[in-house]
Amino acid sequence: MNEYGSDYLNLVDEDGNEYELERLFDFEFEGEEYAVFVPAGELAEKDQDMILFHVVYEDQEEQFEDIDESVYDRVYEHFIDTLFEA
Repeated sequence: MNEYGSDYLNLVDEDGNEYELERLFDFEFEGEEYAVFVPAGELAEKDQDMILFHVVYEDQEEQFEDIDESVYDRVYEHFIDTLFEA
């Protein structure tokens, strides 16, 4: 994560639509790293949902994956607890 400002991520869906997301913060849960994003740009005006990704590293480069549904509820609960502790 950029220590001097926000990080942005551009995603392209299976239909070729591009979405810009702003990275809010990272947190750890059960030894794994997760990142929280919100819509940015034009999408921010329409959608205010937060998006959680599992952070993995390939060749020392950050990659973002969907969170496995078997742990998603626990990760989300930990995220909410972390959010309200701050």
